[in-house]
Amino acid sequence: MWVQKYLPSRQFTLMFSALALSMGLVFAADYITKPETATVSSVVTNADTTIAQNKNWEATLYDIQAQQGVGSLPTPPDQNTVSGLLQAAQTSNLTDSVGRTLLVNLANAKGQGLGDDIPTQNQLIAEATAQLKKNTKPAYTLADLTVAPTATSTLHTYANQLLITLAQNSKDNKVYKTLYAVGYAADHQTDSELVKLKSVEAEYRALIADLRALPVPQTLAPFHLALVNDIEQIADTYPDIESLTTDPLRGLAGLQRYRSLSDETDRMFINIAQTITKSGILFTSSEPGRAWSTLASLQ
Repeated sequence: MWVQKYLPSRQFTLMFSALALSMGLVFAADYITKPETATVSSVVTNADTTIAQNKNWEATLYDIQAQQGVGSLPTPPDQNTVSGLLQAAQTSNLTDSVGRTLLVNLANAKGQGLGDDIPTQNQLIAEATAQLKKNTKPAYTLADLTVAPTATSTLHTYANQLLITLAQNSKDNKVYKTLYAVGYAADHQTDSELVKLKSVEAEYRALIADLRALPVPQTLAPFHLALVNDIEQIADTYPDIESLTTDPLRGLAGLQRYRSLSDETDRMFINIAQTITKSGILFTSSEPGRAWSTLASLQ
């Protein structure tokens, strides 16, 4: 696994895989909301008022789940009531919100005689996991970079200075520190290492400032811009990762984005390396730019 070599134990493997909500989550919600006996009560008739007056949305949810009589078809709950419950289910804790949303949607499906079929279960999971996704827009445009004319001299300088900038901002292994903190939290259920990630986030943001100030040849500007925006989004994952012990789904979603963005930055480095290599620029053995030819050969 991508993270195993960094972690104190294998427990994180199970924790990371838990991010993929499966049919078991729907089964668990079904079990929780299922009445324990055959005794049933009538469907609430004034649920909207109940929601406004009673902050215990779970009680309203259980009322909706009840049927009119043994053997009779369930009465579909009022959709305004369902919308109200879904709104009430949203909290500052993403884990709670996803779980509550799943329960409300499951109760709604049960009220319509659904919930046990695979398509409905898949839809419920999709609706729940949609809360984990973040719609992010690029933070920077080409106007935010220092763009220089494309010439052999500017390409040569950029090739050396980019590696120097990265080296100066890589005195500590950010990936190791990040994944060690996550692994330690998984092992010991404490955020004592996670709180240290604020300094790692600050290091990424310092790197962004340096990369924006670096003169970039015009032909490499699109790759460089993508690199800067990827690193910006990596920095943005840290508040989520730091919440791993208090909001596990949010923390794991942040870690998943961290991995995806890290892979994307690798691809951008390779694209930059291949462009520099194809330009035919030669580097002496004492220049850092000599490393680009090795990086360009990676796929």
